[in-house]
Amino acid sequence: MSKKQPEQPVRGRSSKVKIFSCALILVAAVFIGIFINGVTAGSRFENEISAINIAFASNNTKKVDEILDRTVSSGSYAKVERSLKKYVRDLVDNINDINAVAENDVVYSSLEAKYLGENKEKLGETISSLTESLKKVNALSADAEKLYNESDVMNYIEGQDLNEDYRKIFTDNAKAFYGDSDLSANYKNTLKLLRGSIAVEIEAVSFLNERKNDWYVENDELNFKSEDLRNQYIKVLEKVAEN
Repeated sequence: MSKKQPEQPVRGRSSKVKIFSCALILVAAVFIGIFINGVTAGSRFENEISAINIAFASNNTKKVDEILDRTVSSGSYAKVERSLKKYVRDLVDNINDINAVAENDVVYSSLEAKYLGENKEKLGETISSLTESLKKVNALSADAEKLYNESDVMNYIEGQDLNEDYRKIFTDNAKAFYGDSDLSANYKNTLKLLRGSIAVEIEAVSFLNERKNDWYVENDELNFKSEDLRNQYIKVLEKVAEN
């Protein structure tokens, strides 16, 4: 008895939202700007601006790490520099951790027809892995909220024994990241999309896991044995766009 073919097979990747690939670039662009518009204490600091610019432009992550870990200015400016770099370091680390989740093989591939075909008998493990990834994203999202909240950001400068002029330098530059900045809004929206995407993956894989006898993969395409089941599955996938 031949299998009934739906008119249009469901393709995994077309149903997913690929996100987060440019998040670190956004941080780089702002980080260059905050020093140009803020702390400019002598030639050493100006040289540091140039070094940061070159490192980010060349995507030299090793050099970026080196720059964020060092201090080139002195006195009160050094306190401001260290505080700003510590703040940006935490932002970059948060984004890197989020990227690691988004680029995880299971998160990235769980709705791919090829992956589903190869792991049909292990979808329970896939669901567990996705659930853990969602927990990580929720925790990292909570950390991100603090990194974009003014009162929490100001903790980076507390206890530094700085007068109001230097505190203002820190505040003016840090504002490029938190509050209503484009970076803050874009990052929060991206986190929301990622959480929603993984939640839909969990629901979609659970749907398939409960109906293992009702679908199959052929020529890297996901097919269902009835049009009704196919439509139900598509409705689950459409929830990505609603988040």
